[in-house]
Amino acid sequence: HAGGVVGLEALRGWYGGIDGQPFASKIFGDYTSLVYLTPILGGLIADRWLGRRTTLILGGLFMAAGHFLMAFEGAFLFALLALIVGVGLFKGNIASQVGELYAPNDLRRAMAFQIFYIAINVSVIAAPLISGTLGE
Repeated sequence: HAGGVVGLEALRGWYGGIDGQPFASKIFGDYTSLVYLTPILGGLIADRWLGRRTTLILGGLFMAAGHFLMAFEGAFLFALLALIVGVGLFKGNIASQVGELYAPNDLRRAMAFQIFYIAINVSVIAAPLISGTLGE
């Protein structure tokens, strides 16, 4: 079904004409690396221009758009791009949002971070199990 993906042939040319599993691995590797790299830019955007709250909202909107675009085969690369931008805007700023809930010396602040990170880790474990069950 890859023939219907807009921009895939141009990307294949950019990667030197590779095909098959190496091509898929290159796309996955670039996507993964950009998801971890772009939060640096998202933090700079929040700190210098948009503010944390606006940047978080934009990040959420871009991620929602990316997941919506995943429903359309031809928009696969646009979906990945929207997810990269969304995660970049969101991921680098969400922890600071948790930190702003309480004053720096408030003991509840440490507990808020513990709950935040526990929720992330539980989600990482539960999501594949739930998705796999629903998929079957």
